[in-house]
Amino acid sequence: MAGLISEFRQYLRPVRRGVRDGWKFDRSLIAAEWALLRESRRPETFREALAHKMARDRRLLLVMYADKLAARTFVAERVGASWLTELYGHGRRSSSIAWQSLPREFVAKVNHGSGGVVVVSESAPRDRKLPAPAAPIRWSRHFVHPDSINLGHLRSLLDRWAQMPFAQEPGDAFEWAYGLVVPRVFAEQRLAGASGLPEQVRFWCVKGAIISAAVETVNPRTFGPDRRMRLLSSELDVGRRELGVSAETWAALIDASTRLASDADFLRVDWLVENGRPYFSELTNYPMAGRIGFGDGISASPDDFSRVHLDAWLPRPNYRRLDRATRDMARRVLDATPI
Repeated sequence: MAGLISEFRQYLRPVRRGVRDGWKFDRSLIAAEWALLRESRRPETFREALAHKMARDRRLLLVMYADKLAARTFVAERVGASWLTELYGHGRRSSSIAWQSLPREFVAKVNHGSGGVVVVSESAPRDRKLPAPAAPIRWSRHFVHPDSINLGHLRSLLDRWAQMPFAQEPGDAFEWAYGLVVPRVFAEQRLAGASGLPEQVRFWCVKGAIISAAVETVNPRTFGPDRRMRLLSSELDVGRRELGVSAETWAALIDASTRLASDADFLRVDWLVENGRPYFSELTNYPMAGRIGFGDGISASPDDFSRVHLDAWLPRPNYRRLDRATRDMARRVLDATPI
């Protein structure tokens, strides 16, 4: 019991910091996190193992992964900047970006949450609009035409997102790493695909090895998958053919993904694919805020996917010991990421 109380106090540190900075935490959220901490002590499924990580892993490494701008710095350092989209501008507020000098198509987003994205594309319907400055907002994604974009509304939306803490989303488990990311706004190169958005491939990595992958075609209206192909590690070449990536590029992509995940006990490495060329997307600590449920694969059931991930993950890691090995690297990458 004493060990459980000690762990709960460790969890409360960022909560206290968040309250001091103006976050609103209610009793139901604290109760939910206490339940997450208590019930994840002996994980028997992959979902429970992810809950264990969410409740206990407090390494600075996770903050680096969660910060979309710091993740770019990490990718450039670990596997090379050729995997990155072009970065047009960034800063603490939208006023830091020279919007008038951007190309006609671009992506604008914030770095500290899931969502908070605006894709400006010639493929978007002209009748789509951004929410007005006074309208209520959430962690949404928008697909708009360049002729329909209201720059004032765009800047207001980004600045409002930058002031919203993602780690305390109602109904979700507390996603600790997002709470320590310094919020920033940035604009980057827009990628295309048959639907107007690029295809995606997500590699699920445990202890630096790819255990499974998901290849997805994205619906530009919902930003959810129109089609998803889930693959075991032995079936990855099926994904390569589906995405039209050359064997040489695919081998380099696999190598880059495992190198990016080599310090993590679990990490999802996400890529966007345009015309057979992969570009780095993001690193994900907590897929679906820990509510992950696997679907059927081309040869495996949801239970099969859960079992192979859990088998690769056990025994449970000692996060304090792992922190000593990665803390300096994570701090250096975060310090090297421009504010």
